[in-house]
Amino acid sequence: EVFLMSTLNVQRNPKLQDCYNQLVDTIYLIEFPKRQKPPQIAILSVTCGWNINAELANDIATLVLRAPLVSTDDGVVTTNVNAPTKLVQGFTEQEFEPSNLDDLTNLELTQEEKDGRNFPNRAVLPTKTQSAVRVVKARSGDTVSTLAARERVSAVEVAKFNGLLPGSKLAAGREIKIPIGDRANSKSASSATQCNLTVRNAPTIRGLNLGMSPTTVSRILGIPVITERKKEEISFKKNDGEYVRIYSFENKSEYEKNKREFDLGEERFTYFKRQNAVSSKLAGIRSISMKFYKKSLYHVYISYDPKDIRWGNLKEFVSNISDKLNLPLNSWKIDEAFAFLSCKSFNVGSSFTDLGVDLLLINNAISKEIESDARERYIELDKKENTADYEKKKLFKP
Repeated sequence: EVFLMSTLNVQRNPKLQDCYNQLVDTIYLIEFPKRQKPPQIAILSVTCGWNINAELANDIATLVLRAPLVSTDDGVVTTNVNAPTKLVQGFTEQEFEPSNLDDLTNLELTQEEKDGRNFPNRAVLPTKTQSAVRVVKARSGDTVSTLAARERVSAVEVAKFNGLLPGSKLAAGREIKIPIGDRANSKSASSATQCNLTVRNAPTIRGLNLGMSPTTVSRILGIPVITERKKEEISFKKNDGEYVRIYSFENKSEYEKNKREFDLGEERFTYFKRQNAVSSKLAGIRSISMKFYKKSLYHVYISYDPKDIRWGNLKEFVSNISDKLNLPLNSWKIDEAFAFLSCKSFNVGSSFTDLGVDLLLINNAISKEIESDARERYIELDKKENTADYEKKKLFKP
């Protein structure tokens, strides 16, 4: 209601977009439960920056999963035995008069969209194929996306099934569940070939290359690039003598208890679109985020404005950029909403929604170096803090 009654245009702010999209998806999963996909309230809390009680979030997810599922004549699942055979999608009541100044007031739905036909997230009864899973262990440096690419399955589906995000980093040895039916859903992945390109062959995006200094980036984009030194919060726990990485969206309390803050030498810069683009290099870009390590660009994340360029689907976008950026099209792992290209020393990723397209370029070697440095420094500090000598120093009163 706060989103709907406000005059904010969520399309203009990537963070608000992510928050709003996850909020709608969460509400839908609570109203129309799926056994294999509980509402991810904890992840929603992290995305939106809300302080939702973890215990309450778990209780709601448990209640939703326990709700009785009843199949109706048209195959739709509801939680009410006396429910009508036709499912009403979304909110049942919305007393909201949109402002004439809001861009969304010009949006017109087709009759099929108004009727809610062919809704992509319509709940169905879980089948044996959907519920069957296999378990694989993550390797050192893995993310959900790299693990899914290696297993030739959809990164988005694996992430959803395990309550993670496609970019979530995984501790070595962590067990990840993969729906067996998912392999068939990623047809393009099964035929993908290996990409052997190195950082030297990494694509140039809007004149930017991996390895550039902030000064060079500023000159190319035509805007002042003033980087900000960022301290990284990291959290580990000891599991059978091994330090395992913890993420806040997985276990907030444990993350807070074990977190430490380190200056790993990383600097960041983010540009958000103004009313008029100040440079032709920024035309059609809604936002661009960059990360530098030792004054070297290693991470670029671009969000494109759908008002300037519209793509029919993710495959169309990937095909276009592969041709223009000299990337091997047959090496991409593509599903409906997420595409991933893993090369020898760099990765390219892209996500596709009705709100636009995002593109990620990252130097693997530097990313792994930062991760390794963070782990070593954390372990060194943790061992030091757990010695008797360290405890005596803390208690000493001069």
